[in-house]
Amino acid sequence: MRASSEPPEMTYSSERAPTPTPAITTLPIRTVSEDQKKRAQTVSLIPLSFDIVFLVIYITLIAVYLHEDRHTPIQIHALHGTSATVKAGVVIGQAYVIKVISRGTYSSYHRSYTLTIKVSIFRLFIVAHDFILYSFRNSEGLKMETIVDWIGIWSAAMYMLYSIMVPILVWAYYYKTDEEVEMMQMPTPERRSRYSSMEFNEEERYYMA
Repeated sequence: MRASSEPPEMTYSSERAPTPTPAITTLPIRTVSEDQKKRAQTVSLIPLSFDIVFLVIYITLIAVYLHEDRHTPIQIHALHGTSATVKAGVVIGQAYVIKVISRGTYSSYHRSYTLTIKVSIFRLFIVAHDFILYSFRNSEGLKMETIVDWIGIWSAAMYMLYSIMVPILVWAYYYKTDEEVEMMQMPTPERRSRYSSMEFNEEERYYMA
């Protein structure tokens, strides 16, 4: 039987072959050393401790003022309440700074310093608020009569000094000593040569250039 010389009939499908999906490559997340992480947490825990102490002192003073009922104007009680509320917010903010540091990445490490500065701005707001408070007290003829009054004015003065020192101490102890910050202060050619000797991915090199 003679085989047919006609080519076999070809069938075509209208469906395209599935396009292979490219593999998704995730960039490695750079982390800080455990020593840097613990140092940052310790330095941030110190302001949190002081914030809690000042808040407790302030709430105690408010309770004493309310209990003594020395015909204090309602405006002063309102100023006391505002200051106590902001102080409580500062405690929450400083606790959040420590939570951010605990993530252990370089981005969270640097972000914690930015958050510390923002929390410090609220501390300075409290200082200005207390200055208005005590100025209003004097204008109402309320003098420093008891030990409670003196504790209030001295705690306000110490809080002012403390609020100024916190960002300086944080910067000096765990941000200024960071190697990346030192490199960013170098001239551009030297900084680039220093970065080229380190192992970074292309995206990190783009942002660091």
